[in-house]
Amino acid sequence: GDVISGGLAQADVLGIFGRSGVYLATQWGISEDDSYTSAAFKLYRDYDGARSTFGNTSVSTVSTDPARISAYGSIQGSDESILHLVLLNKDSGKTLDFHIRIESGTSYTAGRAWGFDANDPRLTERLGVTDIAGNAFEYTVPPLTAIHLGLR
Repeated sequence: GDVISGGLAQADVLGIFGRSGVYLATQWGISEDDSYTSAAFKLYRDYDGARSTFGNTSVSTVSTDPARISAYGSIQGSDESILHLVLLNKDSGKTLDFHIRIESGTSYTAGRAWGFDANDPRLTERLGVTDIAGNAFEYTVPPLTAIHLGLR
């Protein structure tokens, strides 16, 4: 509905800000009605409940279907040991398979995932990634769902 769509839109805007080099985005006056907006900020600033954050160096990401899919990537400084990906399925009715190919000298083999969806604005741990081969894998994202993947 409108509330989850607002949360996904907020997550999208924050991803665009990060990709564009915006240094600071703030939010204040969070009320109970803003739970999805809060979830969008947490997706980048405290996705695992242990204050883990999206990296501060944007890496190039390309979506082949930007109307339904957004993807943002980052690393911390120049350290490529963890690749952060935020995946947004903005489609209200279809589960989508994200086909991800990483072009990096670093080989990633697995990752953990957290996200929120149309049923609940709380970020919860989701199914991780264990089948990365040649820096490529698929990740299935339900409708109106935001995912933060931390790949190692």
